[in-house]
Amino acid sequence: MLLVAKEPCGHGIDGLNFHHLVEKYYGPSATTSQSHSGIINFLLANGVVGTLLLVIFLGSLVRLGWLGFYRRDSLPGFFLTMLVLGFFFRGMWDDIWRDSMLEEFAFLTMFLFCWCRGIHV
Repeated sequence: MLLVAKEPCGHGIDGLNFHHLVEKYYGPSATTSQSHSGIINFLLANGVVGTLLLVIFLGSLVRLGWLGFYRRDSLPGFFLTMLVLGFFFRGMWDDIWRDSMLEEFAFLTMFLFCWCRGIHV
């Protein structure tokens, strides 16, 4: 978290931002190639504000899915809630918030979002 305090606005989107920041502030090190945590990498890349916006967005998707399931017995709402919660909590200890994993999450999330809202594409 010291790296976040030193770069609160983020370092920019890069697959090795953790490694670059460790080398920048602590010198060359062969053992710190990545943090292995999606939320830490996202925080270092996008800063505190970007991460808060992501958490708010994911929270609104969880709320939408849960209300769709609870009020309208919408099974896609339940799937949306579980998908977002699973992706968020797995991202805390595994770096899945990038590349094709993020693209697949975005596709499934928007598909379920449209299904919950009754939007026919």
